[in-house]
Amino acid sequence: MSNNSETSLSQRDKAAELPMELESIRALNACLQAYLEHIRNVKRNLLAMNDNYRDLEDVNRQWQEVVEFRRE
Repeated sequence: MSNNSETSLSQRDKAAELPMELESIRALNACLQAYLEHIRNVKRNLLAMNDNYRDLEDVNRQWQEVVEFRRE
């Protein structure tokens, strides 16, 4: 009978831990989703920065042409 009560106690412990484990998994999932969103934002910002550098490169090239034209 002692063995049965130990098994029953073990099952109750596992049943009590299950909601805590589920809550931990949900919290981890929320953190991972937030992290993924941050990564997506970083990607968008890097792509925008790349576009801005390309535009700046074009502007610099145009200025160089203006300076060269004035020297002539």
